[in-house]
Amino acid sequence: PINGRYDSAATPPAGITGLFLVDSVLQGNGTAIIISLKHIFLPAFVQSVGAMASITRMVRSDVLEVMTRDFVTMERSAGIPERIILGKYVLKNSFISTLTTVGLFFGFSLGGSVLVETVFDWPGIGLYAVKSAFITDFQPIMGVTLVIGFSFMFVNLFVDVLYSVLDPRIRYG
Repeated sequence: PINGRYDSAATPPAGITGLFLVDSVLQGNGTAIIISLKHIFLPAFVQSVGAMASITRMVRSDVLEVMTRDFVTMERSAGIPERIILGKYVLKNSFISTLTTVGLFFGFSLGGSVLVETVFDWPGIGLYAVKSAFITDFQPIMGVTLVIGFSFMFVNLFVDVLYSVLDPRIRYG
C-alpha cells in the first residue's frame, strides 16, 4: 500500500488510542494487525533507514576503536568470554559518542516526518503543517514549529541525562 493508514475497502478497528496498529493488537483482531503492519512498514522504513545506516556505521567504528584499548586486552587475558566483554564493557563505552548522534537524528526525523506524512498521506503533525502552509495559515505552522523545537530540546536534555548513566565520570549538579 502506498498511501493512507488502512485499506479503504476494510473497516478500521474501533478507536481506543487512535493508532490502528495498537488498537488492532488490543482488540486481538489478526486481520487488522496485518493490514496495519502493511501500511506502516514503508513509511517507518523510509523514516528510519537513513539514520540506521549512519548510526550503525558510527557504532561499528566506535566498537572497533574501543576494542583496541588496554582494558579489553586485560579482560581477555583474565578469561572473560568475548560476548560479555562486548556486551558489558565495549558497547557501553562506545555508546557515549553515538548517543549524541542518535539525539540529533531524532530531531531530523521530526522534520522528516513532514515529508513522509505528506508523501504517504498519513495524518499527523507534518501533514497538518503542510496543509496549513498551502492555505497560508501561519498560526498552525508556528505551533508545529514550537512542538518540534520543544521535542528536540527535551530529547537533547534526555541525552544529557543518559550521559551520566553511561559514563560515571560525568556527574551533574
